[in-house]
Amino acid sequence: IGKVSSLYQTIHDVKRTYNPNLSIMGLLFTRTSERTRVYKEHTKNVQESYGKSMYIFKSTIPYTVRGINANDGHKSIFSYKGVNALSKKNLEKAYRNLGKEVLNYDRQRTAPARNSR
Repeated sequence: IGKVSSLYQTIHDVKRTYNPNLSIMGLLFTRTSERTRVYKEHTKNVQESYGKSMYIFKSTIPYTVRGINANDGHKSIFSYKGVNALSKKNLEKAYRNLGKEVLNYDRQRTAPARNSR
Protein backbone atom coordinates (compact mmCIF):
# COMPACT_ATOMS: atom_id res chain seq x y z
CA ILE A 1 0.00 0.00 0.00
CA GLY A 2 2.88 2.35 0.77
CA LYS A 3 4.23 2.22 -2.78
CA VAL A 4 0.79 2.97 -4.23
CA SER A 5 0.44 5.94 -1.86
CA SER A 6 3.86 7.16 -2.97
CA LEU A 7 2.82 6.78 -6.61
CA TYR A 8 -0.34 8.80 -5.96
CA GLN A 9 1.74 11.57 -4.36
CA THR A 10 4.18 11.61 -7.30
CA ILE A 11 1.32 11.86 -9.80
CA HIS A 12 -0.21 14.70 -7.79
CA ASP A 13 3.14 16.54 -7.66
CA VAL A 14 3.76 16.15 -11.40
CA LYS A 15 0.23 17.33 -12.22
CA ARG A 16 0.56 20.36 -9.96
CA THR A 17 4.06 21.32 -11.10
CA TYR A 18 4.49 20.22 -14.70
CA ASN A 19 1.43 18.78 -16.39
CA PRO A 20 -2.09 19.45 -15.11
CA ASN A 21 -3.48 17.17 -17.84
CA LEU A 22 -1.56 14.10 -16.67
CA SER A 23 -3.76 11.09 -16.05
CA ILE A 24 -3.20 7.42 -15.50
CA MET A 25 -5.24 4.59 -16.89
CA GLY A 26 -4.94 2.36 -13.87
CA LEU A 27 -2.84 0.10 -11.72
CA LEU A 28 -1.20 -3.02 -13.13
CA PHE A 29 0.33 -5.69 -10.94
CA THR A 30 3.60 -6.93 -12.40
CA ARG A 31 6.11 -9.55 -11.31
CA THR A 32 3.25 -11.39 -9.64
CA SER A 33 3.23 -14.81 -8.07
CA GLU A 34 -0.51 -15.37 -7.87
CA ARG A 35 -0.31 -18.56 -5.82
CA THR A 36 1.34 -16.91 -2.84
CA ARG A 37 -0.47 -15.71 0.26
CA VAL A 38 1.45 -12.41 0.15
CA TYR A 39 0.21 -11.69 -3.38
CA LYS A 40 -3.39 -12.46 -2.45
CA GLU A 41 -3.27 -10.28 0.66
CA HIS A 42 -1.54 -7.41 -1.13
CA THR A 43 -3.95 -7.34 -4.07
CA LYS A 44 -6.93 -7.53 -1.70
CA ASN A 45 -5.59 -4.60 0.35
CA VAL A 46 -4.91 -2.49 -2.74
CA GLN A 47 -8.34 -3.28 -4.17
CA GLU A 48 -10.04 -2.30 -0.90
CA SER A 49 -7.99 0.89 -0.56
CA TYR A 50 -7.93 2.13 -4.15
CA GLY A 51 -10.49 0.13 -6.13
CA LYS A 52 -13.12 2.87 -6.00
CA SER A 53 -10.79 5.69 -7.01
CA MET A 54 -8.58 3.93 -9.57
CA TYR A 55 -9.04 1.28 -12.21
CA ILE A 56 -7.15 -1.86 -11.23
CA PHE A 57 -6.37 -4.11 -14.16
CA LYS A 58 -7.65 -7.66 -13.94
CA SER A 59 -4.68 -8.77 -16.03
CA THR A 60 -1.42 -9.34 -14.20
CA ILE A 61 2.11 -9.92 -15.45
CA PRO A 62 3.71 -12.98 -13.79
CA TYR A 63 7.16 -13.02 -12.29
CA THR A 64 9.62 -15.05 -14.36
CA VAL A 65 13.39 -14.82 -14.36
CA ARG A 66 13.41 -15.22 -18.12
CA GLY A 67 10.96 -12.37 -18.52
CA ILE A 68 13.21 -10.14 -16.44
CA ASN A 69 16.21 -11.20 -18.52
CA ALA A 70 14.35 -10.31 -21.71
CA ASN A 71 13.55 -6.90 -20.24
CA ASP A 72 17.13 -6.35 -19.09
CA GLY A 73 18.34 -7.23 -22.57
CA HIS A 74 15.90 -4.71 -24.10
CA LYS A 75 14.18 -7.52 -25.98
CA SER A 76 10.52 -8.24 -26.52
CA ILE A 77 9.31 -11.35 -24.72
CA PHE A 78 7.87 -12.37 -28.08
CA SER A 79 11.32 -12.48 -29.71
CA TYR A 80 13.64 -13.20 -26.77
CA LYS A 81 15.37 -16.55 -27.32
CA GLY A 82 16.25 -17.20 -23.67
CA VAL A 83 12.68 -17.85 -22.56
CA ASN A 84 11.63 -21.49 -22.20
CA ALA A 85 8.42 -22.56 -23.91
CA LEU A 86 6.17 -22.57 -20.82
CA SER A 87 7.51 -19.30 -19.46
CA LYS A 88 7.21 -17.67 -22.87
CA LYS A 89 3.66 -18.97 -23.32
CA ASN A 90 2.59 -17.63 -19.91
CA LEU A 91 4.18 -14.22 -20.51
CA GLU A 92 2.75 -13.92 -24.00
CA LYS A 93 -0.71 -14.81 -22.72
CA ALA A 94 -0.44 -12.26 -19.89
CA TYR A 95 0.62 -9.44 -22.22
CA ARG A 96 -2.01 -10.34 -24.80
CA ASN A 97 -4.68 -10.32 -22.09
CA LEU A 98 -3.43 -6.93 -20.93
CA GLY A 99 -3.57 -5.61 -24.48
CA LYS A 100 -7.17 -6.76 -24.85
CA GLU A 101 -8.09 -5.23 -21.51
CA VAL A 102 -6.52 -1.89 -22.44
CA LEU A 103 -8.35 -1.84 -25.77
CA ASN A 104 -11.67 -2.69 -24.10
CA TYR A 105 -11.07 -0.06 -21.42
CA ASP A 106 -10.37 2.57 -24.07
CA ARG A 107 -13.43 1.57 -26.11
CA GLN A 108 -15.67 1.82 -23.07
CA ARG A 109 -14.27 5.24 -22.18
CA THR A 110 -14.69 6.66 -25.67
CA ALA A 111 -17.98 4.97 -26.58
CA PRO A 112 -20.80 7.44 -27.09
CA ALA A 113 -23.47 7.35 -24.41
CA ARG A 114 -26.55 5.46 -25.50
CA ASN A 115 -29.77 7.36 -25.50
CA SER A 116 -32.18 5.44 -23.28
CA ARG A 117 -35.82 6.18 -23.89
